[in-house]
Amino acid sequence: MNKIYRALLIVILIFSKSNAYSTVLGPIIIDIIGYDSITNTIYFARTNWADCDCETDLFKYNISNDSIEIISSWAKRYKPKN
Repeated sequence: MNKIYRALLIVILIFSKSNAYSTVLGPIIIDIIGYDSITNTIYFARTNWADCDCETDLFKYNISNDSIEIISSWAKRYKPKN
């Protein structure tokens, strides 16, 4: 359990530096999705709310291996219009 808290603290500290606001770029939002106890993995998403059509990236941090996998363009920012 101590590794989970340490991993969450590392993730929060890494991405706390990237939370910045400006009139052009906008904020970057990090959403912690959850923790999978079977694979010992923390899932979180990063969305750049800039003036672009940037999509959300999914990050999978494996605590046991101390490795991170990034899935780019995991989700679209807006719902498609019908």
